[in-house]
Amino acid sequence: MTVDDRLRRATTALDRSVQEVDVVQRLGQLKGRQRRQARAAIVVAAVVLVVAVGALVVGLAVARQREDVVRPAPRPLGKVVGTVPLPAGEPPWGVAFAEGDVWALINTSSSASGGTVARIDPKTNRVVATIPVGQNPGRGVGGAGAVWVVNYGGSTVSRIDPATNKLVATIKLGAQAPSGLGIADGAVWVTAASDKAVFRIDPATNAVVGRIGVRGGNVSLATGAGAVWVQSLDGNLITRIDPNR
Repeated sequence: MTVDDRLRRATTALDRSVQEVDVVQRLGQLKGRQRRQARAAIVVAAVVLVVAVGALVVGLAVARQREDVVRPAPRPLGKVVGTVPLPAGEPPWGVAFAEGDVWALINTSSSASGGTVARIDPKTNRVVATIPVGQNPGRGVGGAGAVWVVNYGGSTVSRIDPATNKLVATIKLGAQAPSGLGIADGAVWVTAASDKAVFRIDPATNAVVGRIGVRGGNVSLATGAGAVWVQSLDGNLITRIDPNR
């Protein structure tokens, strides 16, 4: 091999070494650029996150301020705004709301003379009428064009015409200790504990037209959901009566 050949090979090897070094340098530069870009991306993401959190905090603060502004004040729990003196007699045994007025059931000092019902106008808080009824009136209810009062002592039901404030009928039950009273299916329903029965009164005739036997000790009833519901102490249960059967 001549000297020129050796010189030519050495030159070629040197060129290759220079190219390899250049490639390595370029790869290093590329990796450095990627690292710088990654760091920049992380910084940008952190800035965006901080801005978003700040905006959220500000938004919540504004929302709380608006809520405080528009939130209604707490409703009052109520207070006494009036009292109504009643006619002479014992304290009322019961009170009912019917025909837009309040009806207080008052027993007189002498049970033989019966009781009274005081009609109170809620607009003025004054008694506007006093109607005599039976002995020991205890419960009242409005419906079927009248105000009905059950009288414990007399075992009767009194019917009051609210248009005239007059007692228009006294219905005898033929049972002792009537108590519960209600309106359902256009009829008046009364319980009698001693008779273990519920009586149905027809407002068209002011007469008892039905008697349904139930468990004893019934003292009250309620009407709703198409039925009459009777409390029975005997057996600790509620009796359901279908008025259409």
